[in-house]
Amino acid sequence: MKKYLLPLFLIIVTYSFSQNGIIGDGFGVSDWNTTDCFDSSAGSSRIFTTNSNGTGDKYFRLVTCWDGNYTNWGPQNTNDKLLLYGTAYNSDDMIINSGKAYYLDANSSFQYVFKTREGGNPPSNLGVVIFEVQGEIRTVSSVSNNATHSPGDPYTVTATLSGSLNSGQGVYLRYTNDSWNTSSVVEMTGSTTSYSANIPAEVNVAQASISYYIFTSGSGLTISAEDSDFFTINSNTNSGNNFSYDVVDATAPVITLNGDASVTIEVGSPYNDAGATATDNYDGDLTASIVVVSDVDTSTVGDYTVTYNVTDTSGNAAIEVTRTVSVVDTTAPVITLLGDSSVTIEVNSTYTDAGATATDNYDGDLTGSIVVVSNVDTSTVGNYTVTYNVTDTSGNAATEVTRTIIVETLSVDGIDHLFSIYPNPAIKYWNFEMHTVIRSLDIYDINGKQVISTKPKTNNVKIEIEQLERGVYLARLNSSISVKLIKQ
Repeated sequence: MKKYLLPLFLIIVTYSFSQNGIIGDGFGVSDWNTTDCFDSSAGSSRIFTTNSNGTGDKYFRLVTCWDGNYTNWGPQNTNDKLLLYGTAYNSDDMIINSGKAYYLDANSSFQYVFKTREGGNPPSNLGVVIFEVQGEIRTVSSVSNNATHSPGDPYTVTATLSGSLNSGQGVYLRYTNDSWNTSSVVEMTGSTTSYSANIPAEVNVAQASISYYIFTSGSGLTISAEDSDFFTINSNTNSGNNFSYDVVDATAPVITLNGDASVTIEVGSPYNDAGATATDNYDGDLTASIVVVSDVDTSTVGDYTVTYNVTDTSGNAAIEVTRTVSVVDTTAPVITLLGDSSVTIEVNSTYTDAGATATDNYDGDLTGSIVVVSNVDTSTVGNYTVTYNVTDTSGNAATEVTRTIIVETLSVDGIDHLFSIYPNPAIKYWNFEMHTVIRSLDIYDINGKQVISTKPKTNNVKIEIEQLERGVYLARLNSSISVKLIKQ
């Protein structure tokens, strides 16, 4: 759009626009009387794209197109000022009705993009930036977009351009995770018509909603979010809706058992669970959040289950992991004999077994379950065995215990009826009787040690034996008669 300078005697009218055009012989209409006014651009900025009117230093001033008097703006210094491409120039570089001009080192083969900010009249937000593109200016044809993305991972945006970028033009990604209250700008990289950049992992937090768009500008620039519109040559904003995605964590944590999935322990022993670990793609280590449920009763034989569950902050539940704990009884009962393991009795006497007791670590008292097997025949001299066996409810058999029963002829009823001894075996005493006088009586233990010696000088004598140990003894009467004795 071209406007011609109005006569200087027109009344000045104030509008809320700043410099929207250029005048000079370097660009656009090649004279100092005609203004090339800018078009609308990103945000409130304005844009003018043109070629230079030759190669070398090309001069111009900025103009406020819409204030009714086309006020000129130039450098504040006393000399014409060379402007650099991709550099923003603000109020400290401009003055109204300056007698000097700006100029660029231009080439007639290239394209030039002039961008200005908007402002009041006099403008409150002065500013200009110029880009030199050494060829056709490219636009953003398409932009990649996914509806959702996983948290904690970078999100790659790919832009397809209308053609290969020429020197001087770059492509940029601008994104936000707080509805544009704040935003970031990053230059994209690539070749030919495909360029990409990442929205970093730290931005992609669970439940966040990310918006972004692509714009082109000068190449190799560091552009602040506040200057994004000001520096935009063209953009793809998805028809003004921007591109967006939601950060959704749909990945469940993973629980890993420590130790074996099946454990066997002895009944009555303590059980210390080995535990488990849990990791999540977003929350990281969730081990401390694992919920462990155990019904293990170490006092009762059986199979028990320990379960492990965890849920991440996004509500994703891990697959439940279990451990089977088998409480078993492998300890055999113990049988204890009552009385001696070897007993000697007189033939034709009555034998009463002293029995045994049995205890088990799990079943307790099993005495009533002992199986006793005896082949003792008291009418026949010989050696006999009594066996004792028991098995607990878990099938553990005790070590068999035995008792030996010796059946002998022990009582002596005289040698040619010379004497008799009774009872034998005995517990408290032995009675000795002879038809003649018992002059001496000596009793020896099995080791030959004399334990009793007396001279009764009578036909009968009673010997107290409670003080003697159980066992076999030898009695000698009148130093000539020997007989075997049993102390019970």
